[in-house]
Amino acid sequence: MDKKEINESNVLIAEFIGLKKGMLGEYTHPLDKPNEGYVPIYSPDGSDMKFNSDWNWLMPVIKECYEANDNDLMSDLTDKFDFWEMDKMYVAVVEYIKWYNEHTKK
Repeated sequence: MDKKEINESNVLIAEFIGLKKGMLGEYTHPLDKPNEGYVPIYSPDGSDMKFNSDWNWLMPVIKECYEANDNDLMSDLTDKFDFWEMDKMYVAVVEYIKWYNEHTKK
């Protein structure tokens, strides 16, 4: 994936897990310092999000994917990859979210 695709995928993930856009269109994310009540703001193009590079960001998304709708599909996607290869798990998550959105949104 190039940087533009990663940014677009990060926005897709943010929307899937229910992150809300701030007043200026930025995404807020509670994973950074949640115990301190700090909610950072991220750029609307996804360039500041870390779903593709930080397990602390990606793991809650993986959990959300398993709980969302079709555990079998997510299992099929993750079985294709070594779970510990973050870039490949990231791609599996993005593929699942695209499938999920296509099949659940009316």
